[in-house]
Amino acid sequence: MASTDPEHISISKSKGIKIDWKDGLTSEYGLRYLRHHCPCAVCTGSHGTEPQAPPLEESPSPFQMYQPALRW
Repeated sequence: MASTDPEHISISKSKGIKIDWKDGLTSEYGLRYLRHHCPCAVCTGSHGTEPQAPPLEESPSPFQMYQPALRW
């Protein structure tokens, strides 16, 4: 196996994905990042439709430091 193969992959519904690589590096992808980089056909417009933008929040939070967790 190459040193760039994953050694361990952790998936958390509340945090995202964490990958430990055989070369000793670790990659972490949070839910917000994963949703923003979604490659699915609906999001990219592969069905001949316009690409879908992520849904906007109904009203901005008055607590700008607080970011609500994404829900599944």
